[in-house]
Amino acid sequence: MNKKKKKSVKIIPITLGVLIIVGIIFGIKEYLYYSNHVDTDDAQIDADISPVVARVGGYVDSIFFEENQRVTESQLLVKLDDRDYQIKLEQVLAAQNGAKAGIGVSRSQVGSMVANSARAKAQVESAKAGLGQADMDYKRYANLVKDGSIPQQQFEQAKVQRDVAQAAYQAAEDQYKAVSEQVGTTESQLKVTNITVDQRQADVDFAKLQLSYTNITAPATGIVSKKNVQRGQLVQAGQTLFSVVNENSLYVTANFKETQLQDIKEGNKVD
Repeated sequence: MNKKKKKSVKIIPITLGVLIIVGIIFGIKEYLYYSNHVDTDDAQIDADISPVVARVGGYVDSIFFEENQRVTESQLLVKLDDRDYQIKLEQVLAAQNGAKAGIGVSRSQVGSMVANSARAKAQVESAKAGLGQADMDYKRYANLVKDGSIPQQQFEQAKVQRDVAQAAYQAAEDQYKAVSEQVGTTESQLKVTNITVDQRQADVDFAKLQLSYTNITAPATGIVSKKNVQRGQLVQAGQTLFSVVNENSLYVTANFKETQLQDIKEGNKVD
């Protein structure tokens, strides 16, 4: 009996000693940990959320996803009825083709008028040469008629020929000027037509862009959430249809006390 009491008396101090040692070791470990670490229970996982907005209005033709479905970037998710946009594209394409045809006509007219201008210029040079010859004959005959070498009738005939040559030259000059003015006018019209074609190309590009907006795709790879669209629904430009939680931009939002922030620096490791 005495031996059992002595044994129990010895066990109690030993147990207390062990507990104290364990407590000291635990306390030292906690001290060492918290002297080099800060932690918080106020933290959560977040991610970038991309709202998907309709860029054009129209009726929803098809929906290719469900709420909380994983989708990949550029995957087709919603298709709007695009018939109105197809017609608009066909209209601007027809206008563009008409403008291009006008360029062809204007270029043909310019080519024809340039050829006419060259012929008119040649006629001017020919009439100028004829006038020069007729004027030389007239002056020569004027001197000859004075000294009686030729009769007055021959001189009068040389004068008539000079007047005819003068009129022919003036007519050729007037025709050349008129053709040159027509060339300038047609070239100006051609420049205007070229500008019109450029404008029509801009209209075509815009119509194609509007048509492409009827196909609504995922902006990023992730999970679809906040679905707010139904088949047959009329949506307006700027209306939010759903959101995509980007799985490639996950991060932790953690809130710390102000007294903990002094020990937090960029580049610290985080668990």
